[in-house]
Amino acid sequence: APSNCIKQDDLEYINASISLMEKAGLNVKFGQYVFGKNEVITNSQNRAKDINEMFNDKEVKAIMCVKGGEDSNTTLDYIDYETIKQNPKILCGFSDNTSILNVINSKTGLLGTAIMLIISLLKYSVRELII
Repeated sequence: APSNCIKQDDLEYINASISLMEKAGLNVKFGQYVFGKNEVITNSQNRAKDINEMFNDKEVKAIMCVKGGEDSNTTLDYIDYETIKQNPKILCGFSDNTSILNVINSKTGLLGTAIMLIISLLKYSVRELII
């Protein structure tokens, strides 16, 4: 969550997204600071640390930003672009995360994608959503 920590109000759609991904056979892993209780815990450096650790983690194949917001640009100075370049992965986000995708592209040449999982799509089978 490069912009904000997950709050109680977010849990319904987060849990639905986790269920959808697990049904597709994916393992879900969260960064250390995603569920921070306040802005001190989820400051820019810690949110960037989560991003850096996910790119450095050999078990992680793709990174999906949990939510958008309006503050991801404050993480840009703390992201380790060399680690990202050496460990390219799928990075998906929506809205505010686009700034991170753009800077990663300009500093590494790698491409990301802006997507949004819409919970109303849950009426379709997981296989239909993935294909």
